[in-house]
Amino acid sequence: MIRSTIFIAAIVPALFVRCSHNPVAGGSSQQGNGIVTCMVTDADGAPVAGATARLRPNDYLADTAGATDGSGDGILTDGDGRLRIGSISAGDYSLEINDYKTSAVLMRLSHTGNDSIDLGQLQTAPYATIKGTVEPLTSQSDEPVYVQIYGLERLIPVDADGGYEITDLPAGEYTIRVVSPSFAPVEVDSVRAPAGDTTRTDVVKPSWKYSRKIYLNTSASGAGVSKDIIDFPVLVRLDAATFSFDQALGDGRDIRFAKPEGNPLPFEIEMWDSAGRTAAVWVTVDTIRGDDDAGFFVMYWGNPEAGPLSNKADVFSAGNGFAGVWHLADDEFADATENGNAGVAIGGTSSDTGHIGFGARFDGVDDYLDCGNDQSLALTTDLSISAWVNLDDTTENRYYRVLSKKTAWDDVEGYAFECNPALFDPATDPRPSGLTLVGWETTLHRGFIRWTSGWHHCAVIVKSDTARVFFDGVRVAEENTWSNLEPIVAGDAPLLLGGRGNEDYLRGRLDEVRVSSVARSAAWFRLAYENQRENQKLIEFR
Repeated sequence: MIRSTIFIAAIVPALFVRCSHNPVAGGSSQQGNGIVTCMVTDADGAPVAGATARLRPNDYLADTAGATDGSGDGILTDGDGRLRIGSISAGDYSLEINDYKTSAVLMRLSHTGNDSIDLGQLQTAPYATIKGTVEPLTSQSDEPVYVQIYGLERLIPVDADGGYEITDLPAGEYTIRVVSPSFAPVEVDSVRAPAGDTTRTDVVKPSWKYSRKIYLNTSASGAGVSKDIIDFPVLVRLDAATFSFDQALGDGRDIRFAKPEGNPLPFEIEMWDSAGRTAAVWVTVDTIRGDDDAGFFVMYWGNPEAGPLSNKADVFSAGNGFAGVWHLADDEFADATENGNAGVAIGGTSSDTGHIGFGARFDGVDDYLDCGNDQSLALTTDLSISAWVNLDDTTENRYYRVLSKKTAWDDVEGYAFECNPALFDPATDPRPSGLTLVGWETTLHRGFIRWTSGWHHCAVIVKSDTARVFFDGVRVAEENTWSNLEPIVAGDAPLLLGGRGNEDYLRGRLDEVRVSSVARSAAWFRLAYENQRENQKLIEFR
């Protein structure tokens, strides 16, 4: 079995060095009074005699003066498999015991430098292997490239094709380091190497000059979301206060995002205006922990040779439940998913200032967007709809279709999402506005709110014959109107934004309209609102 991962590794601000830290046992030493003892056995409990042991500081790196696979000098276990290492100074260490045949064992330990530590019985296991490529290798340089492992006596040359392989490792979790006189060292953390298995770690040698951590705060001081959210598209807004646009290419093509250990994250640049010092980028984060402010990912930029990697379909994938996503960022009104449900402008529908970059403006007379009737939009049973809505008039008792997949409002097939800012008399009703899912025939599920001017995040979750309505990230008071909600039936009517083709035209603007084939959670929509709102509360540049 081969575990495969590609890493964009962190840039280490250090020069190429010939030697790192002195070894403790198995080479030149830094003297102390500490002692470590242990008994080494194989998987059957038999003593392992003649195995080579090396004790190295955890931050030790092998000397780049010559490549080594670690099989050189060391301290050997005796005929009974016993080992004793002395003259140990205080510190944190990695103890590798290797028979240099088929098996090895690794132990991490801390020592005061003054006492004797008996580690008891250590059992060897089959070798682990780490292999991969370094890309790009060294550009035009002929300088050698090596792979090191912190805490172990390893210095493995990278071949002419950029490949490397370390086959005699004890099972463990490592930080590997790629070094060469031709570029700054590159590190990849948390590389797990199981016994008897192969882990593939491909390292992208960075040419990015700059990086910054972007923290995700879901605690009470941030977004206030207590549950974990999986595969969430995080909106990263950049401006002159948070980003130096002069350090990046003019269209942002050199930006990259990665997890803390270097694993790349999918992203889409929705808008990049280097002259105006503003940008909007969507980044898929695989796990956002609830009630947490320590999680982060890393942004890289400043590489004049980088090509564009922005890919909207990777961020808003059908595999993650997205059936259609319309940023409405330009006059093409494209669908960000691979489904290609682009909107065709009817009437005078036009691009205008949106909540996130640009949005779409509708005149309330005959404007709407026709997104077609692809099968990806013929949803039944479970679905989610969300949009940012800004109405021109919040006092008019009038139904506005945010989204409609029903030609007539009482069609048996399809679904629709509409709002009425003045459904009831605001003088007598504290929640005069309605936000309504229209399902099977005339079955309605309405949330009651008070609509005010400006942008609002409107969402609905449908799961079989139940629905939940959310306004600005909060579930609102609801009721089934006229009759109980029936499960939604798929239909072949086109999906329209801003109207239903013959009436209920929206007068105002829409932005970031999404339809999903899954019932998102309440926590999802709370996080979406807190992340996308003005003065957002999820991400922090620290």
